[in-house]
Order: sequence, then structure tokens, then C-alpha cells
Amino acid sequence: MLIIYDFKTPVTEGGDLSEKAYEDFLSLRLNKIFENFKSCIKKGDFYKKDLLIQSKIIKKSLDLRQKEPKIVFKAVINVKIKGYEISAGKGADTADTSIDATRGIRIGIETEDAILECLLKSKIKARKADEAEEYFFYGDKNNILKNKGHADTSGKNGRAPAIVRKNRTRILIVGMGPAGIFAAVSLINNGIRPVIIEKGKRVEDRTRDISDLFANAKFNEKSNVVFGEGGAGTFSDGKLTTRRNDPLVAYILNFLVKMGAKRNILTEHKPHLGSDELIHILKNIRDYLIKNGAEIYYEEELTDIITDSTLKWGVKPLRLCSVTTDRRDLKADFLIMASGSNSYGTYELLKKSGVYMEKKPFAIGFRIEHKRDFINRLFFKGGRESKECNAGGKKGDLNCKTYEGDKGLESVYYNITSKGFGGYSFCMCPGGFVINSSSKENHLCINGMSYSGRDFENSNSAIVATVRPEILDGMNNDILSSNMGGLIFRQDIEKAAYKAGGGDFAAPFQPTVDYIGEIINEVKKVKALKYKGVDAGMETGLFKGHNNCCSMNLNFCGAGGIDIINLLDKFQFSIKSLPKNSLSSRRFADLPEPSYKPAVQYYSLFNVIPDFLNIFIAGSLVEFEMRLGGFIANSVLTAVEAGTSSAVRIKRGDNFESVSVKGLYPCGEGSGYSGGIITSAMDGIKCSMAIIESIKMDLKA
Repeated sequence: MLIIYDFKTPVTEGGDLSEKAYEDFLSLRLNKIFENFKSCIKKGDFYKKDLLIQSKIIKKSLDLRQKEPKIVFKAVINVKIKGYEISAGKGADTADTSIDATRGIRIGIETEDAILECLLKSKIKARKADEAEEYFFYGDKNNILKNKGHADTSGKNGRAPAIVRKNRTRILIVGMGPAGIFAAVSLINNGIRPVIIEKGKRVEDRTRDISDLFANAKFNEKSNVVFGEGGAGTFSDGKLTTRRNDPLVAYILNFLVKMGAKRNILTEHKPHLGSDELIHILKNIRDYLIKNGAEIYYEEELTDIITDSTLKWGVKPLRLCSVTTDRRDLKADFLIMASGSNSYGTYELLKKSGVYMEKKPFAIGFRIEHKRDFINRLFFKGGRESKECNAGGKKGDLNCKTYEGDKGLESVYYNITSKGFGGYSFCMCPGGFVINSSSKENHLCINGMSYSGRDFENSNSAIVATVRPEILDGMNNDILSSNMGGLIFRQDIEKAAYKAGGGDFAAPFQPTVDYIGEIINEVKKVKALKYKGVDAGMETGLFKGHNNCCSMNLNFCGAGGIDIINLLDKFQFSIKSLPKNSLSSRRFADLPEPSYKPAVQYYSLFNVIPDFLNIFIAGSLVEFEMRLGGFIANSVLTAVEAGTSSAVRIKRGDNFESVSVKGLYPCGEGSGYSGGIITSAMDGIKCSMAIIESIKMDLKA
């Protein structure tokens, strides 16, 4: 099997094609390339007329960096020669003389080398698929060329695989988000039937609870936007983007297609499902798991992890024995902990159970909303065609990709980063709305959400800045300096946001112009005091303590690794560099209404988050305004976005196992090793495969 990549063709040649038409178009181009192909093996000479080319596009994007836009393909290629199948698998070094009517003869790698050479001579970037790609793109269970609808869990000749026949290992999975789901799918594909524990409800019941929260401010701690079947990603647009170049990505996307997702996710540059589509897909996944032997316990919460210590080489490592839920005791040989990054109670349980965790960087900020039409005009000018855009560090550095929504409506996706202040956009939701994503009573956290059509009035994105461990360490506070300090910091800010909203899960909001104006005034006060030789500490609104837990001042900022005076100077210079009237809302008529439900309340947002985050975010917004005129004046901010990623990492070894408790496998976003649907799903698969390898080693021992 071969992989071709960076295969470019002008847009005018490809035209406006359906997914099948793209496949046919690629096959036609490949056939033209192989017109003069000739290969000689033991069975004789083979020519172009003997070739049957089977191709599958696994990634498609649009390159607008040059004058002529081009479609860029990445594809899997398998070639047959009149019933003979070319393979680069093990044992294919010599020709096989046996013929099978369905599979054909396995011809040696010399013929595949000839095909690869033909592609390279035609200036096509190509390579042989590695072993992992062979398995995930063309294995018996995962053949994306044939796109089978069900996993084979029976093994050869209807018998259970050897790993099942020889042992009765009990594997538990806590959490039914992307990591937990794909860990279960991977185990099922290898003949193991897992037990899944989910504290939340089935997705259809969960949807009713969320609707009740939005409409009536009734909050259910166990069934909400972050807890329940599908995890937090279910109600956050269903983005499937990742920077990882891994064959598992195609495997995951193809499984989602089998479960009912639209086929365009296989090739789109920034694929998304939409929360409305995800609900139906999750129901199909549930049916699939149960049909193949998984046990799923909904509305059941993990309450204890029982461990034992065994003497080994002079140390006493903890070993998983069993777990307790609020309904039953369960024996467990392996526990995949995929409970997500919002389960504060789970982290406390892990700490009590002797599981080692450490602080990691995470981000906090606000949600910014613009009218969708304004964003479309701002990022893409001149035509009905809608774009997905990436604004780089320089003015006008926009890379756009054509995106056609299901209804042909414009939906612009942007991704922007500040070089001067470090803030950045995150989880942008075109044509969506801001939603509550709280995980506890009296805590307020928000997120963004879009349906598959991305056609609501507003577009929103998080605007956040990173909280690094050294910043927390520099606060001279033992609690925040501890391994759980990031979680405590996040919870304190969520409590402050809840209070600022006035309770009942109303959210504080403020027009971005007002927020920037207040920051400008506070910066002037701080600079004036500093020039007078006064230590600008608690005297000002900007340099305030973090919920009175410490005295945050200029000296603190230095200790935390932040040169705050330099940042303030840079901020003031940026303000002076803005065009006249850039911060005047009267000049614009596109200020959106906040979309958050159940309610919003006007509040000075700089009082919700600490000073260093304010200057990072305000400075970044000013930088965005310099590049994208009107970005500030046409927007509103809502607080607070605090769940971008886990604030802790549950430390594990290279074998994915906890370094402190044998048999425990921290997994997914809550482990601190992944973020987003795709990387969490990948982590679930890798954790399950690590467990399978451990079982195999035990069987050999």
C-alpha cells in the first residue's frame, strides 16, 4: 500500500465536486500518470492496461498561498493487476504462485517499488505505508477502502481471539467521552468486552437537562454540558481538527462515518460534526458498543479506588484491586480513567488514592461574540463563497479555505494569535452561541457551541491566555503552589464569575470597548503610581489579589516570570498606534446581543480575573484590532472561559500506566495528555492497546 501526499491540482480542474466526484477525479489523474507504466516480475511483464487502481482520499484542503488556488490531496493507494494484489506486507519479498479468486496473488515488493518509482518520476510525492498505516487503513477490521460497517470481534473461523480464550481480564472504563468511547471500541475490536461507568445520563436525557438549564436556570451537577454520554465535546460544535499526523486520525473519522457522520469529515481541512448531528451519532455508537458486548452503567459515579501494595525491589508500588461506585463494588484488573477535565471530585479521589499528579499550563479568558455577517465581511471580502481563515502574526496574513455549510450559508472560521501578549482565539464557533459549561453549583464556566449548519446570528470564540505553573508558584501561596494549585485557581475564578453574574447561572458580560477602556484607565493609574515611586499593589483595580489569597503587585509579577512594566509600556504603545476612533462603539452598528442563556448581567470584567490575565487578554485584543479593524468595537465579552484544557497532569509512564498505581491508565483530556475530540479518541485507543500488550505479556509469562 502506498501513501501519496501534497498532491496538488488547480481548483479549476477539480471544480465544485461531490466527495465521490473527487475520488473519481483522483483516480483519473492516477491513471494518466501510469500510462507508460511497465514492471517485470517472475510472472511476466505488466503494463498500464493491466493496472486496477484503488484509491481513497484521506485528507483534502485548499492552498491559497499562491496566485492560483489549488486543491491538495492526501490519499491511500492500493493497486491490483488482473486479480493479482500488490502488497508490501511481511512475507511479500518474493512472488507467490498461488492464485485466489477474491484476493489474487501477493506480488513481491519489487512491483510496488516500480509503482512508487513511477509516481516519484512524475513528481508526485509518495511513500510506502508503514505498518501502523497498513493496519489502520487496510487491516481486516479497519479497511477504509471497503468501509465495513461492523467490527469483527469473533476472530478467525468464528472463534474468540486467543487473548479472550486464555484469560478473563476485567477492564473498567470511567467516562464515556471520546477517550472512553474509543478505548471501548479498540478493546471490542480485540475481543475484550469492557465495562463502562458514566456518571451522567444518556445523551437524549442529558439534552433535556441542558435545555432546562438554558430555559429555567435549573442545574444538574451530574447531567449537563460537561457530564454525560459523549463528554464535553458533544455540546461544543463537534470539532474534529488536530495537528497530529497519525493514521489513527483516519481510523477515527471512518468509524464516525460508519456511525452516521457525513462523509465530508474524511477530507475537509477543518471538519466538524455539529452538536445536533453528534447526538444521533452517539446513539448509534451506544448501540454498537452494547451489540458487541460492552456493559454500560449510566448515572453511576466512581466513589473509591481500592489499591494494594506489593513488595518489589525494596519499594511498595500501589496496585489496583477494585473500584466502588455509588451503586456497587467492581473488581478491576485495569482501570481506564477517562472522566474528563471538569470532574473536580475525581481529582480529589485520585489524590486520596495516592495517584501522583502535577500542575500543567492551561488557559483562562472570555468568550467574544460578533455578528456572523460582520465576521464574514471582516475575514473574507468579495463574494458569496465562505471561507475558513487563519490570521497569522502579520497584518493581512490570512490563509483561507473554502467552506460550504450544509445550507450554502457563509460561515467563517478564524484562528488568531497575539505575538506581543500571548493571547489567542480558541474553539471558534461560527454561527453559534455561548453556552453554560459549569460542572458545580455556584461555579460559572462558559463555552461555545454550533450546530452543523453554523447559521445562527452570532459567531463566537474564546479569547484566552495561558496560566503557566511558574506563575502560580510566584504567587507566594502554598495552596496555589501545590500540585493541585491550577485546579484551585480555576475554581476560584469560576466562583468569582458566578458571583459577578448575580447567581442562578447568569453570566457577566461587557462590550469589548468598555472592557478595553477600563483596562486603559487602570494602566494609567498603575504607571502614574510607579513613576511616583509608589509600589502599585492593592491600591488599584488592575493589580489586585487573586480572591484575596495573596498580594499581587509588581514585585509578584516579576517573581512569576512576568515583566509587567514592559507589558504595560507595550500595551500603551499599542493603544496609541490604533487608528483614530477604533475604540468608539458609536462608529459601528454591528454590536451583537449576547447569546448566553439563561441570562446575562453587565459587569466590569476586569474584576473577574487577575491582573496578569487582564493585561495578556486586553493587549492581545488591541493587537487583533490593529490587524482586523472593528474586531473590538463590534463585539461583546462574556465571562468566564476556564475549561480549555486540564489544569493538572496525571503522571504516567511510556506504557500509558500511572507512575504511582499499577493497573490505572489516565486517559483523555482529564489526564492532561490530550485536548479535543480527536486527540482524546487517539489517547483512548493507545491506552487500550497498551493494556492489550500488557495482557499478552502476562499470558506469555
